[in-house]
Amino acid sequence: MASLLRRFGPVLLAGILAHGAWEFVAHAGATLRSPWSGDYGEGCTLAMAQLLAERGNYFPDLADYPFFVANYPPAFLSVVALTQEVLGPSLFVPRLIALVATLGLLAVLFDTLRWMLEAWAPALAFTVLFVMPWFVTTWAALARVDMTAILLSLAGLSIVLRRGTGAGAWPALPLFWLAFFTKQNALIAPAAVLLDLALARDARFRRVLAAYALPLGALFGLLVLATHGGAWRHLVVYTAASTYEWGRMGESYVQLAVIGGPLLLLAWAGEALAPAAFRKRTGRILLLYFGLNLAGFATIAKAGAAQNYFIEPWLATVLLAAWALRCLLRPDFDGAKWHLGTLRLVVAAT
Repeated sequence: MASLLRRFGPVLLAGILAHGAWEFVAHAGATLRSPWSGDYGEGCTLAMAQLLAERGNYFPDLADYPFFVANYPPAFLSVVALTQEVLGPSLFVPRLIALVATLGLLAVLFDTLRWMLEAWAPALAFTVLFVMPWFVTTWAALARVDMTAILLSLAGLSIVLRRGTGAGAWPALPLFWLAFFTKQNALIAPAAVLLDLALARDARFRRVLAAYALPLGALFGLLVLATHGGAWRHLVVYTAASTYEWGRMGESYVQLAVIGGPLLLLAWAGEALAPAAFRKRTGRILLLYFGLNLAGFATIAKAGAAQNYFIEPWLATVLLAAWALRCLLRPDFDGAKWHLGTLRLVVAAT
């Protein structure tokens, strides 16, 4: 039996991953080809972009038409508005932009995982594993801001993981700022970095906090002034005034736990068997990123929240599990056994 698993295990793993990749490609292609949308948020994206193209301000005062809450900052919407001015309104172009952002996210994820795992094969496996759940395949090509914001957050986080928080990591700052101006709650990745510095009592904490927060606050202040207070009312006041469906929150946590169960077990095994690796900077930041995402996932109880709220917590779970696998590949472990056997089991179960 063991010899059969060693012989056919890689084939089974490759088959499962290939099927997941095909499902992702097929669903994204179907979304691009379809002229219809079952997601109200795509209509909101088109409406906000059209208003921005026509008036230069898509935060209405609600004293007259149009009566809607503009709940996203202008980075993604500005690109959509520009394409609308050139090509006219359509779902295809913003969907294509979102899909390109998703592919960029996969490229950054693969590159980050290859750096973490020091091998391309498990990095590719975890990257494909990320796109396999239904909430990623259904959201990857929708005309929504989420995948772009997550791409920018992950790109900034990847720079910090590789370069630390010294002067060489400065490119992470504009990426984190752009993530915020794509979706205003894209704060978890920089928060994980800052919290890591604070917990480590690093002397650079105040300097890094100021370098991130002061320009971000200034830029947001300029946006509020330019929109005559509309950006503050819509992005903060009106968005925070949503009602919450608390029963839905519990159901969503259970669903996330079921989907991520094998990866969570792998992460737990890594932390239990190689705890020192989770006390170092990379492991600590990934653990904080996962924990903050898990806490923020509670906002899925907000009325109108959809499957997009699953995506970044799932990304954090994949990253943490990959780091755990890296820890289990230490010289005092049987590398081949953990590398192939554990990964096959995780992918098959997921």
